[in-house]
Amino acid sequence: MILELDEKYRVISDKMNMILQEKSIVKSGKNKGDVIYKDIGYFGNLSAALHKYTHLKLNKSGVSTVDELVKFLNKLEKKIDEIGKEINLKVWNK
Repeated sequence: MILELDEKYRVISDKMNMILQEKSIVKSGKNKGDVIYKDIGYFGNLSAALHKYTHLKLNKSGVSTVDELVKFLNKLEKKIDEIGKEINLKVWNK
């Protein structure tokens, strides 16, 4: 499974884990310009991987007030709901 969360993060899976990855572009060397994905963490389930994703997005968000925090979390919750619906559609349409 490869589940694109946004333009920078994705979750992939193997037989044992959900792996949260961050997209990066090689800046120098013979592979300059290549897109690579760096593993951020290994998780036992999708919920745990999405929890880490939420923390990463929050830490990088720059929110500084409670109102901004609430708006940010509501927006992120909607995104995660969309991902869940997409997964359900794929499972049911197999």
